[in-house]
Amino acid sequence: MKTRSLQTLLLLTCVALFSSLPAHAHDVIPGVSGFVGRILHPFIITEHLFCLILAGLIAGLYGPRVIWISLGLLLGGILIGFLAQSVIPIISWLWMLPLGAAMIAGLMVLSAAPIGAQFWVGIIFMLGFSVGLETDPEGVFFMDKLRTLGGLVLAGGAVLLTIGWPLQGTERSWVRILARVVSSWITAIAMLVLALSF
Repeated sequence: MKTRSLQTLLLLTCVALFSSLPAHAHDVIPGVSGFVGRILHPFIITEHLFCLILAGLIAGLYGPRVIWISLGLLLGGILIGFLAQSVIPIISWLWMLPLGAAMIAGLMVLSAAPIGAQFWVGIIFMLGFSVGLETDPEGVFFMDKLRTLGGLVLAGGAVLLTIGWPLQGTERSWVRILARVVSSWITAIAMLVLALSF
């Protein structure tokens, strides 16, 4: 009985730590705004960071051998998602999109599905699109939007290259096991947060 209570407490702690509010125009860190704030934004918003981590894992382990293809698709997805804000109406549950994308991508990495690099790059694009669509500009002016997009692109590219580059071409089983463990945690957290949101 004591073990079950401990497990429940640990589970609730994980949900509280890894859930976050939707991304809205705000200072990510008090006093840090503008371009630097926008670079930090994906590292603070948990669901965005999950998407970028998974994009890096997929790019390194399952994507094309040329990592620049994965990078281009992630950044293209971010750009198109960000531009799509002008045509997609604001919906209250839109913040769930990155969590849903992370959950799907996490399940795919977890299963290590032999689906080919073409399908994996589609998942990378989907992750980038969901992050771009759900990142609000810090202001209403063109330069505010440009700073937001530039910061997001730099952060996304940095995460993908930092994770994906060292993993490229590795056949070590422990690396793949570690990737599955990370993706299983991300999937579980995404599922819990989504379930508790309804």
